[in-house]
Amino acid sequence: MKNNLLKVMFLTIIVMVFAVSLATAKMTVKFSAMTPPDHPETLRIQNIAKYVNEKTNGEINVRVFLSNQLGDYVTVYDELIRGSIEMACISVPSHLDPKLQILYVPFMTTDYKQNIDFYAKGSWLFTKFEQINDAKGVKVLGFDTDGLGGLGLAKQPAKVLDPTAKQNILIRVPGMEIAKTIMEGMGYNTVSVPWADLYSALQTGVADGWYGGTPTINYLAFRDAIKYYYQLNIYNEAHLYAMSNKFWNKLTTEQQKIFEDAVAVAQKEAFETCEAADAEYLKKMTDEGGVQVFTYTAEDLAPMADYVRKNTWPKLAKMIGEDLFEELKENLGLK
Repeated sequence: MKNNLLKVMFLTIIVMVFAVSLATAKMTVKFSAMTPPDHPETLRIQNIAKYVNEKTNGEINVRVFLSNQLGDYVTVYDELIRGSIEMACISVPSHLDPKLQILYVPFMTTDYKQNIDFYAKGSWLFTKFEQINDAKGVKVLGFDTDGLGGLGLAKQPAKVLDPTAKQNILIRVPGMEIAKTIMEGMGYNTVSVPWADLYSALQTGVADGWYGGTPTINYLAFRDAIKYYYQLNIYNEAHLYAMSNKFWNKLTTEQQKIFEDAVAVAQKEAFETCEAADAEYLKKMTDEGGVQVFTYTAEDLAPMADYVRKNTWPKLAKMIGEDLFEELKENLGLK
């Protein structure tokens, strides 16, 4: 009888110890990022990791993987859905839902201050993106911005401000139909090249330039492969702070708030400083990179923006969904 009682007590202690160890066990978060170590976005990502690690007293250990170490943004997005990667700051792929391309509509906004409200939590875009991504198993935490994008080129176009002109430039676009349609609608020929092969494509002449870059990334990653940079403000380069729903649902309410607070700080900083960052890296391209830079006023760019909205937007609406596109136009006051 005593032996049986001792066995029961022993097993009870083991179960209690195991339960306590589970409760106090560290959770590791793999945080995938696209940016290189010297990119301003990288510092914000590292600050998020540091904040979470400190605020959870080490219960959650966030490990940052830079420069697409865990795969490109398409792969990482799929892994977020599966739960094999817990968190990411990435471009958003469209292979699972054409509605996700709403993030890449050109000339939605052309002003830094306008972007602060347009991408803010609770805004139309933020709420719509939450709904679309949640259905895929991805939790939207916020956005980062790399600034306003233009064209990094090894050759000069014929009439860069005239979208009706044949530019005689072969532009690299990502593997999204929307990017191809945008560039061809502005007079460029296009070729789809994976991100990992972009630098060599520019060096070898597979492409004459690329669409999808801001002053920061053009300087940091491509200044040796381009000769000209045109600041056309075609789009806001927005990256998504996202988490796997499978991991999000494991967190306590307090832990979820820690992640949300950390990302909110990063988003605020990104959108408030990106204008200065664009100016800084435009200057660096000129002074240090040997790149000829062309900048324009809002009045210079307005005719091109109007042309694209009138002629290209209807094509994009068919890709993304007419109803969603009408909502976008109404929200922008462009209905």
